[in-house]
Amino acid sequence: MGMLSRIKAGIRKVGRSGHGAELHAPEPTVEELSAAHRPFEQCERQARSMLAAGDVAGAMNFAEREIAPTSAARLLLNVCRTLAGRRVEAQLDLLDWSKRSCCPMDARLLLALLQLEEDDRARAIASLNRNLAQIDDPKTIQAIILIQLERGDVAEAQRWAERLRSLAINWTDRPVISAWLGSLGLETGDACVEPPDALVEQLALELLACESTIVSLEAAARYDHSQPRALLLMRALESAFDRLEAPVPACEAMARLALTLDDTAAARRWIDTGLKLNPLCAPLAILLAELPAAEEATRRRHDLKAVVHVLPRRSEQLEALDVVIRAHPEWNDVRNARRRLEAA
Repeated sequence: MGMLSRIKAGIRKVGRSGHGAELHAPEPTVEELSAAHRPFEQCERQARSMLAAGDVAGAMNFAEREIAPTSAARLLLNVCRTLAGRRVEAQLDLLDWSKRSCCPMDARLLLALLQLEEDDRARAIASLNRNLAQIDDPKTIQAIILIQLERGDVAEAQRWAERLRSLAINWTDRPVISAWLGSLGLETGDACVEPPDALVEQLALELLACESTIVSLEAAARYDHSQPRALLLMRALESAFDRLEAPVPACEAMARLALTLDDTAAARRWIDTGLKLNPLCAPLAILLAELPAAEEATRRRHDLKAVVHVLPRRSEQLEALDVVIRAHPEWNDVRNARRRLEAA
């Protein structure tokens, strides 16, 4: 028997008995509740897909008629109304909703955006302050900073910037916030990119417990282009280095992380350390050959007037490659690196 049929049957029993204190409709199971809600979830996904494809009318049709009355669906409906030109309708609904504690942060942000388009900055800030009355939301504070800068009130924007910086409990957020504030011409404060010692040691212990993850973590840090994460992994590897069973892969990882951090001097140190431990390490020999190009890229990126770090001599680079080639003449990547070096 389906969930609705069971509820109706229970209601009929209560009606026949004349009282409801003794007979109750059976409680629906989790599976039945999930099955009943699934069509609504599918309709909501369809509406979002239509909206992403630019079909505002189609998304509106689903949002108005087919989606369950959840906060996410209500916000989606008002986004559709805004894009369809029904901004007054959206604003009235959002205004009523924003006064309730259950209103999502993003709904008040959308309301503030609509109010800003009417040049009503005071009401926009009042809407945003309702968010802050519940929680210090970084997105809301960023919106207030932009409004204050648009008004030309740099001092007030700077005051909000200090509040935003104080929310960066996670040290990885601080450089991002500082970069954003700097792009607006505001004081960035101390980015404090060095990771906490406790976090470094915790990661070092985890790396020692599973050294096979080092290469993957290094590749992920480079792919993510996150200097704080790269620095954390670098410091953890430095802390764990003397305790590693296989230090050569860690040398390669630290050399690559150092290049990600534009520290070619550190990269050279770890390349040299790794080649002393294993002269036949092809990746390190190739990195040594590519180091001058990395140094030049760093110099150009930071507009340095001269090469700062001591680079390897051409003879050192060729010798490191030749050692590997003599042992493994079939390794084409090493032979190709030598050809590139000779042609440079």
